[in-house]
Amino acid sequence: GASSLQGAITAGSTIDAVGNITTDANLTINEDNGDVDAVLTFGNDAGAKALTYSNANTQFEFNDDVKVTGTLGATSNLSASGTLSVEGASSLQGAVTLGSTIAINGVTYTFPASAAGSSGKVLKSDATGILSWATDVNTNAQTECGADQYLDGEGNCVDVIEEAEMDSIGELETQIGSVNVIVSTEIDSESELESLLVDVTNVYTNNDGDLYTTGVADARYVNVSGDTMTGNLIIGNGKTLSVSGTIITETNLTINQDNGAADAVLTFGNDAGAETITFSDSTNQFELSDDVQVGGNLEVNGDGTVSGAIEINDDNSGNATLTFGNDAGDETIVFNDSTNEFDVSDDINVTGTIDASTNISGSGVLSIEGASSLQGAITAGSTIDAVGNITTDANLTINEDNGGANAVLTFGNDGGAETIQFNDSTNEFDVSDDVNVTGTLDVSSNLSASGVISAEGNITTDGNLSGSTLTVDGDVTLRGITYTPPSADGSNGQALTTDGAGNLSWAASGGGTGSGGVLFLSPEYPHAVYTSSGSAYIGQMSLNYDSTNSENFYRWTSTKGTLQEYWVIARIRVPDNFSVWDANEPIEFRYRTGTANAADNYLTMRLYDTAGTQIALTGGSDLKNTSWTTATITGPQASGTYTTSSYITIAVKLTSTSAGSADAGYINLNWETTAP
Repeated sequence: GASSLQGAITAGSTIDAVGNITTDANLTINEDNGDVDAVLTFGNDAGAKALTYSNANTQFEFNDDVKVTGTLGATSNLSASGTLSVEGASSLQGAVTLGSTIAINGVTYTFPASAAGSSGKVLKSDATGILSWATDVNTNAQTECGADQYLDGEGNCVDVIEEAEMDSIGELETQIGSVNVIVSTEIDSESELESLLVDVTNVYTNNDGDLYTTGVADARYVNVSGDTMTGNLIIGNGKTLSVSGTIITETNLTINQDNGAADAVLTFGNDAGAETITFSDSTNQFELSDDVQVGGNLEVNGDGTVSGAIEINDDNSGNATLTFGNDAGDETIVFNDSTNEFDVSDDINVTGTIDASTNISGSGVLSIEGASSLQGAITAGSTIDAVGNITTDANLTINEDNGGANAVLTFGNDGGAETIQFNDSTNEFDVSDDVNVTGTLDVSSNLSASGVISAEGNITTDGNLSGSTLTVDGDVTLRGITYTPPSADGSNGQALTTDGAGNLSWAASGGGTGSGGVLFLSPEYPHAVYTSSGSAYIGQMSLNYDSTNSENFYRWTSTKGTLQEYWVIARIRVPDNFSVWDANEPIEFRYRTGTANAADNYLTMRLYDTAGTQIALTGGSDLKNTSWTTATITGPQASGTYTTSSYITIAVKLTSTSAGSADAGYINLNWETTAP
């Protein structure tokens, strides 16, 4: 039972506690500061783990992962042989020393093992993250040309032709390289000009025979070398305007200017076939005959409809983003290039069906108002919140990864949530509140409850049934025999009797004084406490076994030269059928001392009856003998109050100096009882 030790406890072997070990003061491991490691061990079904203060390294060492839910503060070094993972923001007040690589945004860099050796060096990467020291090279080279040269747009030096080098036609032709220079004396007629020009068949003149020039021209035609029209250019009779160059207009270009009932078509020639932009007269909308690529923004004030596909990020590089404008701020649907999945920047409300052949993940709540059909597995990184029911045609598994944690099923309630959990430590189910089973409860192992177990039907057990109170409203079947108990309690001293048919009733007990009974107390005495006679007494109490004489005993010793005292006190319940104490040997006490001298050691017993009165004992004081001896102690058979179901108190005082020792063995309480 519970023990109270007023002094120090010294255990020569292991202290084994089934329950908790608690202390109001400090707990010290390796209190003698010996040259060994101090180890605190944590039992676990996956193998024991330990926190060790290493004697060699003078540091704390954990042999498994450490998770700190609050702040981890280190005034000296913090080192880890594995990964140091910090989920929140980190603040490093001093220098950071990295013994290996550093990863930034998913890229791992390996730094040089030494300093650069000289100033001006820069870190360069070999494209695999390996960094090395290198000279900073300026690649912005410049080209200088000679005094009579200039630098063209391609970075080449070109000679400048000076005026002195162009005194004649021959010198000019030499400078510009294999090109004929035509002078006015060589073009007296159209035929002479045609012969001098390359790839020219006809040369035209006006009505006066003069060559057309910018000053002499027919106003009916456009000058082929360039002209400005002050009026309209009208091409009638369904003719075509064929332009080998570019058509440029400083104002608008209008197709189907007469607004006729026909399509207005802009055609784009292409070696794979002409394509068009058409304004349809029937649908009143633009129609493009092929794909459209927009290098900038595409802005549509009205609705945009596409009969085919719209492709975003056609070059397959980077994230592909579809943006939705909103007065509360733009929102997006992004196909993430890194994760290869769609990311939606805000809530999604689907009024129809979501059909996903792979994963659906969300950082917030997945809310489904209608029925859902999931063909594959569901993996949720956070909470699944269902407004309606969650049903399954197969099994529902909690803690499917079989991790070392409790598996908890929670039931919300306005009086507070309740749970059914499978406890990882005890390997049993724990229910946080009452359980009402309308059918049959079949338990193949133990069933335990801190409250009441109530059944309207039968309770059947193949094993033991134990508890503080058993309430039965009907018959009881024991070993196949059914008994009907009485409906009221009997009088004091009455016994249950049967009529032979299982009907029980209260009747007067027909017995008298029985042959007696013995209550045997062996160290450690049940329900005992331990206390000293005062704070000035010093000694050591231990629990031992004498294998030679098969004796359990308490031993009290002291390092003091004067007598030191210590008490063992036990409370004992008087049995319900107690009658009287044995007349000759009411109490027997087993003892032994280190010497036969009362100045060195002795033992004394005291007895208090159920009224708390000390009983005068004979043969129970100053007991001493170097061999195991049984003392016969009398007194309770002659005086005292001993009420049944109440408690007497026995106190054993062990007294010793450094020269002796006091050993307390078993106690026999011999009293007569009534029968049955």
